[in-house]
Amino acid sequence: MNNKRIIDSLSRICSDKGYRLVCGARHEALAEKTARRSAWLTVPKLSSVEGRSHGRARYSIELRLTDRTPTHTRNDMAAMSDRLESDMLDIFAELSRSTFVALVDKLAVAPAFGTLRPDIGTSAVAEAVVETIF
Repeated sequence: MNNKRIIDSLSRICSDKGYRLVCGARHEALAEKTARRSAWLTVPKLSSVEGRSHGRARYSIELRLTDRTPTHTRNDMAAMSDRLESDMLDIFAELSRSTFVALVDKLAVAPAFGTLRPDIGTSAVAEAVVETIF
């Protein structure tokens, strides 16, 4: 239905904001180390459909933004976390303006501190339900 359109739109939006988007399974996200600023999208999960030939489809998505810029103090980490949160809100606001998106609902953004690998940098994770029109 609109799975590919969500991925393509998020890829373009993230690229415009300076993030390299990769889409795949959650356990693969930690292995991605190709860019200083990266976005990881788990494969959107179709959670419900209304209608047959036209209607609405809801997808549950998880997006992780990571910036590998070294942070030396807690203030640096907090500032980076704030920037990632702001970028995340901008990305979902832009997605909500796509012609095939009816709304972005239940958006929750959280910082991801204390990662197991110090080279992973600072991350933020968002979960949302994207309602699309088909």
